[in-house]
Amino acid sequence: MGGIPLQIVSGRGSLWVVTCDRRCSGEGRRSTGRVIRIDPRRGRVTAAAALQRPGAIAVAEFGVFVTDFWRDSVRRFDPGTLRETASLKLVLPRQIRPRRATFLPTDLALGANAVWVSTEWCALARVDQRLSRVVALVRLPCDAYQTMGAGAGAIWISESLAGLYRVDVATNRVVARIHVGPLSGRLVPTRLLFARGAILAVGIWTQGGVSTRRNGLARIDPTRNRVIAVTQLPSGPLAVAYGKGSLWVARIGGSSVDRVDPSTGRLLRRFDSRIGVALAVAEQRALDGLARRDDSAARSAVGRERRSRRYASQDHREMDGSTRCRK
Repeated sequence: MGGIPLQIVSGRGSLWVVTCDRRCSGEGRRSTGRVIRIDPRRGRVTAAAALQRPGAIAVAEFGVFVTDFWRDSVRRFDPGTLRETASLKLVLPRQIRPRRATFLPTDLALGANAVWVSTEWCALARVDQRLSRVVALVRLPCDAYQTMGAGAGAIWISESLAGLYRVDVATNRVVARIHVGPLSGRLVPTRLLFARGAILAVGIWTQGGVSTRRNGLARIDPTRNRVIAVTQLPSGPLAVAYGKGSLWVARIGGSSVDRVDPSTGRLLRRFDSRIGVALAVAEQRALDGLARRDDSAARSAVGRERRSRRYASQDHREMDGSTRCRK
């Protein structure tokens, strides 16, 4: 496949990988890469398209979307041909942006027939799926953004120690905030997965506001906005994915993949497999193909090593009287 995989996701019965191929060091302002579609049954590339400044990717029935961090934009690709069909430049509203700050899109989530784009500047943009306009902008707390996802009729955003925020897609407003654990030792969600009507928040335990090497899994009931169970996960950097009714967990750079019951945290089975830095689970048909070939239901990749975003002098500018926190 070549290049440096930045992210791997599953969708539309395929695996999708964003790579950086050239000028990947430093800030990556002139980097080039590709978006690649892979048949998980055969393990073969079925389509690829060149990208300038590759970023975060999200896939849905209505398109493949990739951010352009340094051009403050999000791009849409046709899932069949991987031809770019639309692009939208994002702008921070005057009332919330620091002086001379640009949008700097960091992450994507797809839900409610919309594209949700996060930025480090305390905001979340809702964009129509055709990328013709920004429908709404949601204000967020100024904490260290971690991750987001779409599920249970909402957008969920992890803002470090500030908690997990729920954005109602009907009103485009924050309607709930959930903390996992006491202030002296909270779990900071770094991956959000959706399974069997529950939210699976995989994260890092803190102690006195400082990250530890311990990991945990919180199961959250979205109907009550409450944590219903918390279990421990292996320590150290992890790659996780959800599929086939199970949570798949592996140590980055490790040699095995664990299949875990998300309800109890109990280990169901362990598979021998060389792991890079990411996991993705394809559709049911693809999972069966993987199991026949290498006795594994999850495909690993040397993927998602998202490069750091350096803001230069923008890193600690004031925003409405508060200071943007560094990750």
